[in-house]
Amino acid sequence: MRTKLLYISGCLATLLIAGLAFYFFQQREPAGQIHLRVYESGHEMANLPHYIAASLGYFSDENLAVSLFNAKEDPAAEDLQKAGVVILPPEKAWEKKMHAFAQMTHFEPGFLLAREPMSSFAWSSLKAKIVIGGDPDSTLETTFEAILKKEGLRPQTDVTIVQNLPAKLRLGAFLAGSGNFILLRDPQAQQLQLAEQGYVVASLTPAGNVPAQICAASPGFISRNSEALVRYTRAIARAQSWIAAQNPRDIAVAAASFYPYLDLDTLTAVIERHKENDLWAKTPAIDPKQFAALQEIMFKAGELAKPIPFARVVRPEIAAEALKSLASTKNQ
Repeated sequence: MRTKLLYISGCLATLLIAGLAFYFFQQREPAGQIHLRVYESGHEMANLPHYIAASLGYFSDENLAVSLFNAKEDPAAEDLQKAGVVILPPEKAWEKKMHAFAQMTHFEPGFLLAREPMSSFAWSSLKAKIVIGGDPDSTLETTFEAILKKEGLRPQTDVTIVQNLPAKLRLGAFLAGSGNFILLRDPQAQQLQLAEQGYVVASLTPAGNVPAQICAASPGFISRNSEALVRYTRAIARAQSWIAAQNPRDIAVAAASFYPYLDLDTLTAVIERHKENDLWAKTPAIDPKQFAALQEIMFKAGELAKPIPFARVVRPEIAAEALKSLASTKNQ
């Protein structure tokens, strides 16, 4: 009897060990999987390629475990040498001495909103009006000023632009009655319109092609994690191609989980508006000419003392390698 019990105990122990081994085998990370932390400066429509890459499994295809965080809410984002990728406007990257390696958009995604609907808007209607603008050195603000100049309007002379309000107070000031117009990006612009408290009258795309929303990282992080960044950029490139080829409704369905505060019809309308404006870049590669155009806009706005060499703040080899490997895969 004792021998039989020992035998049964041994069998049970063997089964337990085998079960645990199988469990840990199933739970272990796929070979070669890389963890990548990505921070966004705000949850914006400009970041749609990232959301689509996550939704359609493009990051998983690259064996990337990508975690997305709000840079304003996570203290770890302050240590940019360790943080990872940050999606943000280029001027913010320059301030933090980060290098851009990919672009999300090739236009400024902001809008001009009025207090009342305007069936026909002309830029000349801004004369003698007050606009609640963005930070003086932001792409939102400087592209707006560039459009005014194209239209023969002098910023702060023909049009008063409020630039001294902190970002978190601008919308509240507008709702409280300050200003005739306000500059906003989505989703704030759409939320204001849904509440019938502001109405989109113009986009800022007339300023021309500029890399207004980019992916950046510290030079040290890029050096240590170039393979991860190539994989990430390859997934973004696939997402950009997919966005370009799909209709707004299908894009909205794929991205819906990232915009729980917008119903599907509203999200579809927002995406359609941005598609009509050709907001999202067709490729993650940053065009040196568009980079120069952005700097020219900032220089003329008095927010850039002198041009920054492209090679000093952009790492084009990351996107070049991602696109090269994508092309070779398609040709196989």
